[in-house]
Amino acid sequence: MNKRFNLESLPLCGAKTRSGEPCKRKGNKRNGRCKMHGGKSTGAKTEQGKMASRLNALKQFPCWYSLRHKIIIIRPPANHPNRDAGGCSP
Repeated sequence: MNKRFNLESLPLCGAKTRSGEPCKRKGNKRNGRCKMHGGKSTGAKTEQGKMASRLNALKQFPCWYSLRHKIIIIRPPANHPNRDAGGCSP
């Protein structure tokens, strides 16, 4: 029978919070920081990954992306079968 992992064995996070006190949450096994302070991803590093990230932002949030990057997105007409309901006004 497998032994259960003892959560009490995890160290405290200890990251400096906004109040200046150390964080009192339990850290994870990998880096000792809690989920609030550890951060699982630091973003894309390669040019290919950065371009994929930009393309996903353009697909998911076309209005926000166009305002942020000052580009004009030409959208298909409202009755077009490939037009998605992105929440933007045409």
